[in-house]
Amino acid sequence: MKGVENIKKIKINPRSKIFNLFAGNYRSAFKGIGLEFENIRPYVPGDNVRYIDWNSTAKSGTVYVKEFTETRELNIHFAIDNSSSMSLNEWDNKLSKIDLVINTVYLIGLAANYNYDRISTSIFSNALEAITESKRGDSQLIAILKKIRNTQKYSYYQEFDLSQYAKFLSEKLNSRTICIIFTDNVDITDKKVLKSLRALNIRHEVIIVGLTEYIPANFEFNNTIYLEDIESGLTEEVDKNSLKDYNEQIKTNIAQIRLELGKNNIDYLPISSESNILKELIKFFKYRSAKYD
Repeated sequence: MKGVENIKKIKINPRSKIFNLFAGNYRSAFKGIGLEFENIRPYVPGDNVRYIDWNSTAKSGTVYVKEFTETRELNIHFAIDNSSSMSLNEWDNKLSKIDLVINTVYLIGLAANYNYDRISTSIFSNALEAITESKRGDSQLIAILKKIRNTQKYSYYQEFDLSQYAKFLSEKLNSRTICIIFTDNVDITDKKVLKSLRALNIRHEVIIVGLTEYIPANFEFNNTIYLEDIESGLTEEVDKNSLKDYNEQIKTNIAQIRLELGKNNIDYLPISSESNILKELIKFFKYRSAKYD
């Protein structure tokens, strides 16, 4: 279990100052998000439009918003893309994308356990492959990590349907949940994807962790290489010189995805094999904490 073994390299002492900083930022990033539906009332200026009850509004002709009561515990759901490309180590990086998922889930799971929150996972490609109940505790975190690793695909041509997954999560998740989606494929040009994510984010809180792979500076290859889309099977002959801006293009794509998702109030966190995951999460939690202050 390579990914689980790699966790040892980033393990932090729950009694250390860095863990207190990490867990504290985690909690402040999600304050006010652990909410349960209580009632509906007429909209007043200043209300968050995300909480408009569209069914009641359409029936009555008057705009209504949902009211929530804050709960002491949070529900964190790790939604995992399990398409073929997630197990791919495209440029001989130290970690595959699924390894990055496991390490990130481990750290967030530690903070969740420290704060007595419930955690769960589901694993999806173009259909549901695995799901766990929402529970607290270290044994639950270990079970989730093993479930992610053991369900990992090593086969080719297994695609991922983010739109369908978002719809499934909207139907499956009952209590208000912080839904963290791990995927390497967010097609912001697909209106169905944005619509499904927007609908999911109305009832829950959606965060997307985007897994990326940069070409390492010391990577060596011939003048001409063949790139294959591991999910569709399509191949393309690429000249070495045309790859010189590959990493910059990835950064441009990340900026575009973040901008488009931000319009729908969905946060996007890119993670790559070059990332210091702990530092990236602390920075991300600080950003969210400031966002909700």
